[in-house]
Amino acid sequence: MKDRRTLVAIVVFALVLVGVAIVPGSAAEPGSEALREAWPIEERTVLRRDAELAVSLTDTANEVLVSTGDGGGAGRIDGFDDGALRVAETTFRGEHAWEIGTAPARPAAYVNDDGVRLDDGITDRLRQRVLVLVIAFAVALAIARAPRPSRRR
Repeated sequence: MKDRRTLVAIVVFALVLVGVAIVPGSAAEPGSEALREAWPIEERTVLRRDAELAVSLTDTANEVLVSTGDGGGAGRIDGFDDGALRVAETTFRGEHAWEIGTAPARPAAYVNDDGVRLDDGITDRLRQRVLVLVIAFAVALAIARAPRPSRRR
């Protein structure tokens, strides 16, 4: 590292990259036709009794809580459109899943039988937030290439 600005630029970009990768995403995948006929989520809808997998409405509009009996599960998922939230049994990326959303082609989230999000892996987060990464890279590059202040006295 030649100077402090380059180090600052690298740290800024690394912090943004870590933030983008670890902050859970909102529902963003398009919902399937299965949501048209799916049952609405009530106060607490149990999807699997053996794992105690449940989906509950929260106090916040268009948000659900996915939980399991052992304290796991995806937790809060937001980003759904206005309307009755529904859940349907389906397949997502070749794996059995539970689809949560309001209507076909509208934002939906997918969880497996253990309550783990299937649509919110690190690559999904990076893909959805590529603009943030591009802006962070541009800012880091500007910091690293900024002209040095003159040292004349």
